[in-house]
Amino acid sequence: MAHPLDGADTRVARAREHFELVEREWNALPPDAKAITLGSEYKSDTQKIEVKIASVPAIDQRWSLELSECLFNLRCALNYLTWELAKWNLAKKGETREPSRQTQYPLTTAEDQFPDRQVKDLHSNHVTIIKWLQPYSPLYMTQFTGPILLGANPEGLANQHPALRLQELDNADKHRLLEVSAIGPHVTRVGEFTAFDCEVANPNFFMQAGTFQVGTKWAEFDVVSVTGPDPRVEMPAEVEPSLTFAGYPILLGYAEIERYVRGALETFRSVF
Repeated sequence: MAHPLDGADTRVARAREHFELVEREWNALPPDAKAITLGSEYKSDTQKIEVKIASVPAIDQRWSLELSECLFNLRCALNYLTWELAKWNLAKKGETREPSRQTQYPLTTAEDQFPDRQVKDLHSNHVTIIKWLQPYSPLYMTQFTGPILLGANPEGLANQHPALRLQELDNADKHRLLEVSAIGPHVTRVGEFTAFDCEVANPNFFMQAGTFQVGTKWAEFDVVSVTGPDPRVEMPAEVEPSLTFAGYPILLGYAEIERYVRGALETFRSVF
């Protein structure tokens, strides 16, 4: 007889296939296809030169669909787990009905927001374990110590949990097609700059966070004097872009999301 978690396992395996396809195709792109370029503009009225993002990598929109399927499968795996736990409990009690249609794997950032209706057909011991696996539980929150917790919002910290990332991305994707775009996964290196037809001072470099977009300001310089017809500043965009899905660095964060889902399945596998 098939194991009750075979369906969930199949979903996780299929999610990885979608992810690895995108990862493989992205990694196969040559460096120039991933390049972010910069351009500068002289503002004579303010005596400043602004350096902005001029171009970002062209992204295959098919990857959006692949990653959408990936996240959907992972969320389904958690819901399949909860459904099978509910079926197991009802059978133990001698009930022949199907679990409630509200049955699904809950994910929340605060204990008082835990949706009991979603697990009302589960054994109380299994509900306790699911609560222990929640983003707000000590299992996750105890990693935040000392200065990190000082004045911190516990729900804000819980929102960083990989399972919450999964839920947010999957919920958003149900309402619109989310585009994949380029992002800098590490601290952006400033790099050298060279002024042409001008002298500049007081360089100001802007922190690049989130999705790179054409027109985003990268740096700004005060123009001390103009010495030629085309005052400008040239500098390299020293960043290694990765991919984001709805602003989330999916190539970097996927492993944590999948690890949580697999861990939840393994936690309950011996029940069946």
